[in-house]
Amino acid sequence: EQRILSVSAKLGAAAAAAGVRRFVDLSTAQVYEPSDKASGELGKLKPWTKQATYKLRAEEALRQIRGLPLVVLRAANIYGPADTQGLTPRLICAAAYVQLGEKMRFLWDSSLRMHTVHVADVAAALWHVAAADECGGHVYNLADSSGTTQGSVAAALERLFGIKTGFLGTIASTAVKTVGLKSFAETANEKAN
Repeated sequence: EQRILSVSAKLGAAAAAAGVRRFVDLSTAQVYEPSDKASGELGKLKPWTKQATYKLRAEEALRQIRGLPLVVLRAANIYGPADTQGLTPRLICAAAYVQLGEKMRFLWDSSLRMHTVHVADVAAALWHVAAADECGGHVYNLADSSGTTQGSVAAALERLFGIKTGFLGTIASTAVKTVGLKSFAETANEKAN
């Protein structure tokens, strides 16, 4: 809440007071209700991560600031240089599995869609909307057309790191979700120690 909602609201208020020409908020596509199909900008909102919950609340808070020329960009999973939250965590985990010598398993199945966008395309979009004459008050989704799935990411990790990957499937993934991901993560972290 402090790192997302509070910071965004304070920056937005300061920007409005300074009379900026455009205020661009980089949000996340995780604010949309999960679906087999790509979400459009008017898609149903149902954040599915804590970060997305606060990003959506930040968007709402920014819209309430009088005189703020707001544009919201909702990015898919970002990858590329300086990525810390998109695909890079999977790369780091894959490197750990090289050391463990075990199969790296993912929740759900290989067909799970993982819409992606390269960081260079995100930077270009940020620059474009900041410089554009008419785009205030709009929301834009950022995603490439690669059709990335968990299966395609897993296959790339197998090639890059020489590891085996697999998927827990719906029943086991639902059980993990029910028990709580935190408990599951703690058990996995114990193995690493």
